[in-house]
Amino acid sequence: MEFLIQDSDCRNRVRSILKREEHKKLVIMLIDAWQKSFFNETSMPFLAKLSSLGNAKIFEANVQPPTVTMPRIKALTAGIVPSFIDVLFNFASVAVTEDNLIDRMKAAGKRLVFCGDDTWLRLFPGRFNSHSVGVVSFYVSDYTEVDDNVTRCAVKQLIPRNIGEWDVMVLHYLGLDHIGHSLGGTHGQIVIKLAEMDRMVKKIYSDLNNFYGDNFLIVVLGDHGMTGLGGHGGSSFSETHVPLAFVDGTPVAEKVDLVPTLSFLNHVAIPQGSLGVSLIGSIMHDGASKNFITLLSLGMNTLHFVNHSNVDAGSSYLGEGRVTKGIKVKKRWSGQPMIGLYLDLTALQRKL
Repeated sequence: MEFLIQDSDCRNRVRSILKREEHKKLVIMLIDAWQKSFFNETSMPFLAKLSSLGNAKIFEANVQPPTVTMPRIKALTAGIVPSFIDVLFNFASVAVTEDNLIDRMKAAGKRLVFCGDDTWLRLFPGRFNSHSVGVVSFYVSDYTEVDDNVTRCAVKQLIPRNIGEWDVMVLHYLGLDHIGHSLGGTHGQIVIKLAEMDRMVKKIYSDLNNFYGDNFLIVVLGDHGMTGLGGHGGSSFSETHVPLAFVDGTPVAEKVDLVPTLSFLNHVAIPQGSLGVSLIGSIMHDGASKNFITLLSLGMNTLHFVNHSNVDAGSSYLGEGRVTKGIKVKKRWSGQPMIGLYLDLTALQRKL
């Protein structure tokens, strides 16, 4: 992201600031079918407490249909809105070919480990290390052992001899989704499962805090929600609205916003097809460098939107009435600072 700044002294200062802000560990914890109404102070008290103390930022994320797992994984890693044709491949997942966050992090030298739904291992073969464990997602009557296996794998990565072997850990829990399919979306087992997930958030938080202080980030999210009957796949409110928690705003976020946000936090470029908007300004705590880092992330997002709009972009500076290094500046953008262009492009992409 330092390519945004041409002055060498300024670039060195940027590197220094970003080094201080970089997280040593990133954990992405995906709870399958975790819908918006399932998160509250009663169902998940630890995560709610972190939010009240300012250690977590909780968003309501809008999920685009089809609300089935494989297309949702593609959406949250590539930042794209999947098509309904992806539903046909949900049961026979093939490797992702679109530009995506997993490949970007891998290319940047991040060490990745995975525990959970083996759909990920089919979509991203060879990306995760040998300690990764995949579980089969189609035994919907099992909502206990399937999650116990994920937790066992995750806890193993958190012990002292293993915690230094990875930079990014992805978890995908299936039990909540299986309860919905086998028992319904209002069954008493739902509450029990949510408490289990909350305990796992607490375990991860406590262990990372012991090893790294506050130098880590946990992202907890749902891939889609579920109906009162426990199903999903459609476009009802309960299927398309899920929690998105950054544990370390605007009250409503788009699910595709996760990709540019995590791209910035991991110092990798935004995947080419991403339609999301960085949430950096909403999740960062107050501090001397907050405004600068927020602006830098917006600049990165701006250049991404310019490229996405099929405009030849070679510089972040937009001079009045000029064509700067291949950027053809529209008249209504002339003379505006970068933030003005960002707002224009953000408003435009929200209508796509």
